[in-house]
Amino acid sequence: MSDTQKQMGRRRGRLSRILSPSAMLAAAVLLSLPYLVAHLLGWRAYTSFVCGTLPGSDMQLLLAVVYVVSYFTFMLAVPILVLGAAILAFLQRVAGKCCSP
Repeated sequence: MSDTQKQMGRRRGRLSRILSPSAMLAAAVLLSLPYLVAHLLGWRAYTSFVCGTLPGSDMQLLLAVVYVVSYFTFMLAVPILVLGAAILAFLQRVAGKCCSP
């Protein structure tokens, strides 16, 4: 086996760990944590700048931006990761049943 083939095998192994259903669910949980923290701390109240109202201080603007970014990440990326993990787990289960000797 050549060095190139060994490198390709290592890359494929790393990629399969990154794109596993458990890794996708772990990423979804990690991406949910900032939104959970921001929501529990009440930073949603500072998002008035979205409507055109200026915040009282730079800190309020920073909290609002953190909340909005974490909210959109939670609403867009997390469902995609959860659905992707479910579909991949299903396909791996089906492929394991049909291709096993």
